Amino acid sequence: MKKTIDEYIGSIREDLQDNYLKVREFILDSHIGITESMKYGVPFYALNHNLCFLSATKNNEIQVGFWQGLRLKETSNLVTGHELKIVRHFTFKEFSETEFINLATVLDEAIELDKTDYNEFKKNINVYRKKKV
Repeated sequence: MKKTIDEYIGSIREDLQDNYLKVREFILDSHIGITESMKYGVPFYALNHNLCFLSATKNNEIQVGFWQGLRLKETSNLVTGHELKIVRHFTFKEFSETEFINLATVLDEAIELDKTDYNEFKKNINVYRKKKV
């Protein structure tokens, strides 16, 4: 049986749950119309397309994974996972105000990208990969 969002949150280490909920609320409040659903075993957030997902890692970190992270240009220095095909991660370490400001900056760019033609991106993904190298 698939986990619900509440069950996923309940499975996170107790000392991380409050910070996880803060990040979740921050994402949901960042733009009108963001929806939340379970996909691939973690909560996903979407507008027109998958925007990002929120996960607690095995290293007891909280990460926001950006579904079209490969396309992030202005904020690529704020995310990790450049060795991955498409997804880029924003990892919280201290849950500081600066980290939330940086997350907001990445979210803003991701939301702008979400307004563009995702199917065109998927067709031309190799072009994006070559530009990033």
